[in-house]
Amino acid sequence: MRRLGLLLLVLAAAACAGGDTPETPDSELLTKPAFSGRVASTIIAEAGLQAEARFGLIVFVEEAEGSDWIRLDLQKQYGEYQRNPGRLGMIVAGVARDTQERMQAGIEDKAFEEVRADILPVLKPPFALRRLEEPARRPFLAGLSVVYGVQTEDQFTFITPQDVARWGRNVRELDRLALDNLARETREHEALLCEEELCGWASGDGYDATRMIVPQLRRDIVEEIGPAVYAVPREDIFVALPVRLADRIKARVQRDFAAAPNPISSEIFVEQNGKLVTLEA
Repeated sequence: MRRLGLLLLVLAAAACAGGDTPETPDSELLTKPAFSGRVASTIIAEAGLQAEARFGLIVFVEEAEGSDWIRLDLQKQYGEYQRNPGRLGMIVAGVARDTQERMQAGIEDKAFEEVRADILPVLKPPFALRRLEEPARRPFLAGLSVVYGVQTEDQFTFITPQDVARWGRNVRELDRLALDNLARETREHEALLCEEELCGWASGDGYDATRMIVPQLRRDIVEEIGPAVYAVPREDIFVALPVRLADRIKARVQRDFAAAPNPISSEIFVEQNGKLVTLEA
C-alpha cells in the first residue's frame, strides 16, 4: 500500500509538471498563500493526510486517523518554484511525497538517547484515545489516560508499546522522564500566570491541561495560593483556585467542558497525600 501511494504521487507529479513548460507566466507566479494552498490540497489528495495552509508558507499536516503531525515551512520550496515556475507540479508533488514518508517513518528509526529530551506526556480523554493506534499509556483519574509522544520543532509522533519495547524501557520510566521534561520546558518557556487567587496556564501549546499531572508544577501553584483545586475542562486550559473557593469553579468548568472543541474533563481535582484525586461533591 505504501509503494502504491508513492507511485501515485510520482505519476501525479509527472502529469502536473508537463515537462518544463511553465504553468503560468513569470508575471503570474503563485503568491505564498496560494503556493501553500496548492501544497496542502496535494497532500490531502495524494498522501491521504489532513493538511491546512496557515500564515505565509506554513502548512500543518496531521494524520487522518490519529494525532501525529508535521509542520512544514515551505520557504525553500517556494524559492525553488520562483526560480523554476515550470517545475511547480514536480515541486509540490515532491513535498507531498516527502511528507508522506516522514509521517509513515515517525520515530521507528530513532534510538532512545536521540529522543529522550523530546519525550512529553499528553493527557487524553477516553473518546480521544479512539483516534490513536495503540499508544503507550497509563491510566489516570476520571477515565483519563496519559499517553506519550516525541515532539521536535516541526514534528510530533505518539510513542507506541513497540517503541517502548524496542528501547528496552517501560511505561513507568517513560512517565517519569516525560513529566520531568514537561516541567523543565514549562519553567523555561511558559511562566505560571497568577491573578489574585487564580493561577494556571493557557499557552495554547497543546500541553496546558497536561501540566496538571506534573507534581513540580502543582507545587509552584501551591507556593502562590496555598492548597488548591484544579480543573482542565479543555486541552488549552489548566486553572487552579484555593480549596475554599472550589464551589466557584464547578459551574464554569462544566460549561467550558461542554462547549470545548477539545474537551478533557468536567471534574474538579484536588491533591491528597501528594496525589491527585477527584473532588467529592
